[in-house]
Amino acid sequence: MSAFESTVIVCAVFSALSSATVLFTVYYFPALWTKLHMKLVFCISLSDFCANFFAAFGQPANGTAACWIQALGANYFYTSSVLWTTSACYVLYDLVFNGRVRLNFTQLTALCWTIPFVATLLPLTSVTYGRDSDDQGWCYVKLYSSSPQWELLFWAFVNF
Repeated sequence: MSAFESTVIVCAVFSALSSATVLFTVYYFPALWTKLHMKLVFCISLSDFCANFFAAFGQPANGTAACWIQALGANYFYTSSVLWTTSACYVLYDLVFNGRVRLNFTQLTALCWTIPFVATLLPLTSVTYGRDSDDQGWCYVKLYSSSPQWELLFWAFVNF
């Protein structure tokens, strides 16, 4: 295991513990769950916790079940984390400029969990999950040498 991989794993574990602290706090103080902003913070922390859990896998061997699980989990939870953070920004924007929030938590939940699910399933139609190189890297959307360059840009755009 390289020093870089060890550093990433340690950082992922600390980040997951930080997210777990937020999750525990919201669970321990149920009155916080009645506030929309705390629901958003909870969902951001849940996504980050799960994403860091998959990052803590390190660099599993290419083509293994652990590699597929890491790739699927990272793709899903990092994308959902970005969407939850965007939703929190939208809620703040809507409150400041309109004085109310037009989307409720159920609608935000549907958007922030469904879009990453679809984005995670899409690569299964044309490419697979794994690593581009057998030597190094984390498992993610794997492109083949015959894949056109635009395909890499497409998946990067869809997921980020």
